[in-house]
Amino acid sequence: MCSAPSVAEAVGAYLAEADACVNALLGIEPAGVSPGRASCRLTVSERHLNSHRICHGGIVFALADAAIAYASCSTNRSGVTLAVTVSFLRPARLGNVLTANAEVQADGRRTSTATARVTDQDGQLIALLQGTSLRFEEPVLPNSPMATR
Repeated sequence: MCSAPSVAEAVGAYLAEADACVNALLGIEPAGVSPGRASCRLTVSERHLNSHRICHGGIVFALADAAIAYASCSTNRSGVTLAVTVSFLRPARLGNVLTANAEVQADGRRTSTATARVTDQDGQLIALLQGTSLRFEEPVLPNSPMATR
C-alpha cells in the first residue's frame, strides 16, 4: 500500500503532466505536493502583463487555483473548482517569482475547501483566495482505487 506522501506526489506528477494549459501555456510549475497541501510557482513574463504593465489578475488567480487543485486532489480524490473568492492585495510585476501555497481546510464527501496565499520572491502578499471544490466519484490517478478517508 502506498503512503499518503507518495500518493500526493504521484497525483502532483500526474496533474502536472495532464494539465497542458496550466503548465505549457501559462508557465505554472508545481513546486511541491503533500497530503492536503501544494505549492505552485510562476515567473511573471511579458506574456502575463496587462495594459497597466502589471501581472494580469487572471494569471494570479490561475496560479492560486492550480495550487488549490493540487492540494484538493492530493489524496487521489478528483474534483473541480466550484467557487472561489479572491482578494488582490498588491500588484505583481515583470520578473517577480510568484508562489501560491494552498492548504485544504475542510475535506468532505462531496466538497473540499482550501485557502491559498500568493506571495512574491520577497514574501510580499499578492493575493488571498478561498476555494471550494466539487468532488467526483473517481480517483485522479487512472487505474487506482479512490483514496479512503
